Amino acid sequence: MAETTAPSRQLTQTAEFGGKVTAQIVSLKAVTGVANGPGEIAGPALSVTLRVTNGSTKAIVLDGVGVTLTDSTGGPTSTLAGPPSAPFTGTLAAGDNATGSYVFTIAADKRRPIKLSLSYSTEAPTVVFAGNAP
Repeated sequence: MAETTAPSRQLTQTAEFGGKVTAQIVSLKAVTGVANGPGEIAGPALSVTLRVTNGSTKAIVLDGVGVTLTDSTGGPTSTLAGPPSAPFTGTLAAGDNATGSYVFTIAADKRRPIKLSLSYSTEAPTVVFAGNAP
């Protein structure tokens, strides 16, 4: 199935994947990112915590969740693996919710606006949140 993108939502809104599965940003804050792995660069960053709620009748797999962040110029950002990063993993049971946290390096002057994209399956659209970050 071809990847589709749902209409963009504001950072404070809930986005719908369809099939009663939703996502929302629980927390978005400026942090100083810590380089933990090969190729990582410490510095100004955003910590994003997301919640996925499964209102469907089937479990969904979260191991393949993809989260990307683009800066105000449309440029990509890099993820950092160190704390408070805690990506989505495992299986989300029907009627349950899960949170995942991601850290993206991004200069303070490139946060107005940002675009955060989240996908969990090739069968569901990518949801996009857009707006000004701290």
